[in-house]
Order: sequence, then C-alpha cells, then structure tokens
Amino acid sequence: MLELSEKGAAFVTEREGCVTRAYKDSGGVVTIGIGFTNLSSAFKSYWTKLHGHALQMGDTMTAEEAKKVLTLVFAKEYGPPVAKKFPTCQQHQFDAAGSVVFNCGTGALRDAWATALAASDPILAASQLRSTRITAAGKRLTGLIRRRAAEATLLEKGDYQLKATPAPHTAESQGEIASYQRKLTTLGYYKGKIDGVPGPYTTSAVKVFQRDHGLAEDGVIDPATRAAMNRAMTDAAAKKVATGATAAGGSAGAVTAPPVTPPPAPNGTEVVHHITTGDQILHVLVFAGTALAIVAIGWLIWKNRGVILRKRTTT
Repeated sequence: MLELSEKGAAFVTEREGCVTRAYKDSGGVVTIGIGFTNLSSAFKSYWTKLHGHALQMGDTMTAEEAKKVLTLVFAKEYGPPVAKKFPTCQQHQFDAAGSVVFNCGTGALRDAWATALAASDPILAASQLRSTRITAAGKRLTGLIRRRAAEATLLEKGDYQLKATPAPHTAESQGEIASYQRKLTTLGYYKGKIDGVPGPYTTSAVKVFQRDHGLAEDGVIDPATRAAMNRAMTDAAAKKVATGATAAGGSAGAVTAPPVTPPPAPNGTEVVHHITTGDQILHVLVFAGTALAIVAIGWLIWKNRGVILRKRTTT
C-alpha cells in the first residue's frame, strides 16, 4: 500500500504551514504543527499518550516533531481510505488525493473528482478538483482556490511545485498582502499605504498584532496569525453592529419611546390623548355623553325660548 512520500509531505506542509505553538484557527479549533487538531483521532491519541491530555492552548511542538507526526497521522488515518479508493493510483496521485483528504476530510472521496480518478481519468479528475471545496461560509477563498489548483496540477502532471527555499508562512501574492494591510488598518495596527508590498511598516504592524494576541512576534503571517486576524475582524464587526444598535436604541436592551407631552386643551376642556384601559375608555364615553347632553339641553332651550318666555310672562 502506498504511503505519503517525502515530497508529498513537503507539499502538504507548504500549504498547511507549520506553527510550533497551539493556536485557535478561524473556527476556534485549537490547532498546532501542520494543521493538527483533536478532530483527528490519530493525532489526539498520539498527543494524549505523550502529554497526558488532549491538545490545548499553551502546548508546543517542534517543527521536526511536526514532520514525524504528519507521517504518523497519514499512515494511521488519512492514507488508508485514499489507498482503498484508488488501489492502482501512482505515487503523485496518492499524494495529491491525500492532501485533499487531509484538508477536507474523507468525505472528499465521495466528490466527482474522486470518482473520475477511481475510473482512471486523472485529466477529468484534475479539472473537477479545481472547482471543488473552494468555499467557506458561502465565500470563495483565494487560499482554497490556490490549494485545489496545486493539488490538481500534482494529480494530473506529477508536479509538486516545491519551493527551493520553503516559505510556507509568506503571503504569495500582492493581493493577499494588501488584504492583510486592510485588515490591520481596520484593527488599528497599520497606518501606511495599502499597496500589497511587505515593507517594514507592514512587518511592524504584524509584530504588534502578534504581541497583542499572544503569538510569536516574528512579523510573519502564518496560519496562527491569519486565524487570529480573522477572529479579530469578526469581533470588530460584531462590536460595530452592537454599538450601532445601542446608539439607535439608547441601550442594548428594550427600546423605550420618549414620553409625549400632549398639546394644551382648547378652551380649558379636557382632552384624553392616551387610552390604554377600560376605565379610561369609560371616562371618555361618560365625558362625551355629558357634553352632548349639555349641548342638547342648550339647543332645546334656545329653540323653545319663545314658549318659555310667554309662560314666564303669563305667570
């Protein structure tokens, strides 16, 4: 049975990055090394046996240990289902499929690309893989698009595209760097020009952000820093919404309408503006009935004034 090759391990490491201190990813999952979490049964078993507890914040591991653990978890957890799905695949195809499964889980083996590869059609498999699992929360992510493209190229052509000098933590495009600059600007850490150039101002801003969030202060945007930055942006957006709601309503709880002062009653008569109970309704009806009775009596007196005067005169 095929196992993850040395070049395959380097391929996965370049795309996952390697962080030696436990951090929380964008989803809040505690992560360390080359994307290891307690969600992996093989890794959790290894870590618990070694440290007496599952992975937790504050834990550390060396880069060399991370390489060994990657080989271990592939051999126990990710490699076997890939080998079973593609029993006749070549080494580079195994490594490419293994990278997908390591990143997305074994459910990826039910995708169309996997069906095509199982049918010995790597060209179709690569074509379909490029547009598979490239979104998160409904958004297309540049990092996932780039990773699927690299895996598809490896699957189809056997090209590992390994860097002569590995730099898994460095942003690879000007657009990515500009995106980090915008986020750091929003969070109040960067005041320079958003130009996509990783200059000293950007590096300094990253270091200060890392210091404030308990990360290694190396100025490198590694997976831990990216995750912390994404969480900070989410928190900032939530705070902005909450602040807006408070400003609009006066408090974060129930909104109370300001008291309304009724206008002065004409000619000193009583005016009821707010009717909220049966007693008030009755009060209005009685008041209205009395007023109508007075008006009616006055009208009758006025209409029969002649008769009344004659009676008074004769008597």
